[in-house]
Amino acid sequence: MVEAPQPYAIRLQKLLVPMGKGYRSKRVLQIAFDLARSYDSEVTAFTVKETTQEITWSDKVSLVTGAFKDGKDEQIKVVPRIRMADSVKEGIVAESLAHNYDLLFIATWKRSSLSASLFGGIGDYVIKNSGTTTAALSVKNNQYPYRRILVPISEDINTRTAIAFSLYLKKAINASLYLVDMRKYDKTRTHGFRMLFENMDRIVGSYGPEINFTRSGMTTSFKDEILFHSRQIKPDLIVLGIRRGKGGKVRINAAIKSVIKDTDQDVFLIKK
Repeated sequence: MVEAPQPYAIRLQKLLVPMGKGYRSKRVLQIAFDLARSYDSEVTAFTVKETTQEITWSDKVSLVTGAFKDGKDEQIKVVPRIRMADSVKEGIVAESLAHNYDLLFIATWKRSSLSASLFGGIGDYVIKNSGTTTAALSVKNNQYPYRRILVPISEDINTRTAIAFSLYLKKAINASLYLVDMRKYDKTRTHGFRMLFENMDRIVGSYGPEINFTRSGMTTSFKDEILFHSRQIKPDLIVLGIRRGKGGKVRINAAIKSVIKDTDQDVFLIKK
């Protein structure tokens, strides 16, 4: 395999998946399994037992042992783990800080456009406070594995880490990847994703064919541009990215919020 250029090669050796009841946790667990199968990753299936709740240990144990058994069936190394904490969100953050994880997954359902929250109280807290790269998934449909992944190329709504994640996922699930150049909307530019465009042959050699490049259209905003290309491409996943700003704070801008809330596709938000 041709080596991908930095920073479009990321480490995926240790994946952390908080487990809960419902199909959304199972969705990100399956995504973690697919990545683990391709990149020989270790998956930690983890849950929190709140100290203030009267939930029995057996309920929590069944969540992680079920993931362990599923991993064993698929020949994937799964580490089951339970942590005591005052709240689920504090327990997830504490676990992310306690070990050298490469990627933390969380998932939630689509929020109303009127809601102040993007990923719910737990998800929003984890994104802002986790100790590792975090992949937050807003689940809106039942399509998995994803067949078409749309990735906007823009410094305002994406990062090189998020684009690298989309490349790794594309290869793991044999999806088609659509890179849409939206740099014309960026208010400021630093790197401009120059290395991505200058090394496209190496990237295709590393992550396989079916990587498509499209220029932006005639719309006037990120959301309208993504909606336009969504009608043309019909993706089932959109990947966006953010990074910590000055002082280590995590800020999610209005453009990212509108895409997460107002589109019909699943959306991964990758926080570096």
